[in-house]
Amino acid sequence: MMGYKGYIAKVEFGDEAGIFHGEVINLRDVITFQGKSVEERKN
Repeated sequence: MMGYKGYIAKVEFGDEAGIFHGEVINLRDVITFQGKSVEERKN
């Protein structure tokens, strides 16, 4: 889990693709993200 500006996201690491990916939870819309590093994931 990760928090950002009051939102909460579920984060996972995909070994096969070698990236972090996740989605913001508790919203009516769907927001997803991905990145190869923790720094990339935060931006």
